[in-house]
Amino acid sequence: MNLGENRLALSNSSLTYDISYVDNIGSYTSSPQIDGETIYIFKQGSGTITPNFTSDCSYLVVAGGGGGGTSQIEDRGAGGGGAGGLKFGVISVVNNVAYTVQVGAGGVGGEYQVTNGTTAGNGAKGSNSVLYNITCEGGGYGAGVSGTPSGGDGGSGGGGRNSGGGGSGVSGEGNSGGGSGVAGGGGGGYAGSGDPGGNPDGGAGGNGHTDSITGFSVTYAAGGGGGGYGSGGSGGSSQGGGTGANGYSSSATINNNLAGIPNKNTGSGGGGGSSQTTNTGKRGNSGSNGANGVVILRFPSFA
Repeated sequence: MNLGENRLALSNSSLTYDISYVDNIGSYTSSPQIDGETIYIFKQGSGTITPNFTSDCSYLVVAGGGGGGTSQIEDRGAGGGGAGGLKFGVISVVNNVAYTVQVGAGGVGGEYQVTNGTTAGNGAKGSNSVLYNITCEGGGYGAGVSGTPSGGDGGSGGGGRNSGGGGSGVSGEGNSGGGSGVAGGGGGGYAGSGDPGGNPDGGAGGNGHTDSITGFSVTYAAGGGGGGYGSGGSGGSSQGGGTGANGYSSSATINNNLAGIPNKNTGSGGGGGSSQTTNTGKRGNSGSNGANGVVILRFPSFA
């Protein structure tokens, strides 16, 4: 019996992607193996894919994470961004049938307040990711000083600020963001809601989902920590989700690396910003960007 290599043809595509191969015990190889599997990791853009085979494929789809909100001078901290919606499972693909793929971008963190007369902002909502008829919603924005106190709705909801509530998540894709007691609430994650902001510390982001579809154990869709005027909240799962800014001095961060493996496509939420008290011209600190989403397919290398 002649075996043909299973491949995906791309058309009308702005997709950027990586391809890797594993053998029948899961070890990486430089080329496809008869009893092995092929892994496509779509990292950016949109287009259509057409398989030259019919098979069941494992998939992971994660939307872009929401951006963290921005605080201002003498403020108490902004909300963390919610994680992008996440779905995983098995999809059956059919030879010579075209399937849509779209990778959602992470939402931009709110910009800092430059002077007393200008306003800081909410983070931006993440963009949706799509695989055929599977759609995951972008993560909700973290609440910033110029917007409403409540975090935005999304795959997982963003954290609130200044006594506002957390945004709502989509059932089966994520969870709600944390409300704000005083400091910023944490964004929701796939596996848990964001913690409410305390006094003086920001709330932790909700935990994400750990998956080994790529051959590495990676945490996806963790919520961003809320900014605080004491300590910023930690990102969900202690990795992936952005950490909220501390006190009146620092900007929020997002963890884009885990054990040396780039993780910019985790769909995790950005951390919420804090503020400054000194007259430096930069009167508050930016929320961090949400991480871009990802679409991953894994299937037998040969028919």
